Amino acid sequence: MNLRQAERKLPTFTAGSSLVLDGSEFGSTTGQVQLMVGPMALPVQITGWTASEVSITLPELPLTTASDARLVVINATGKLVNESSLRLAPKTGRLAMGN
Repeated sequence: MNLRQAERKLPTFTAGSSLVLDGSEFGSTTGQVQLMVGPMALPVQITGWTASEVSITLPELPLTTASDARLVVINATGKLVNESSLRLAPKTGRLAMGN
C-alpha cells in the first residue's frame, strides 16, 4: 500500500484580480498586504481598509502557468493579522483563432 498526502484545493485567482478579504483585527488604520510568490514579496494595491474588510487588487504578473502564492495581511502596528494560501493564474485576454 502506498500512502500519499491528499492534494489540497486552493482558491484560484487571476493576476490583476480585485478581491475583498473578510476578517477581524485589521484595525481602522491602513496596514499593508503582500503577495508572496516563491521567495518574492510583492506589494498589493489596497483600495479599501476597515477593521473587518480589506479590498485589494492583485499585481499584474507575466505568469505563463498557475503558481501557488500566499497573501499576507499586516496591520498598521506591524502585527501579522492573516496569511492565506491561494493559486495565482495567468491573465488570459486573447484567443488564437485559426484561418
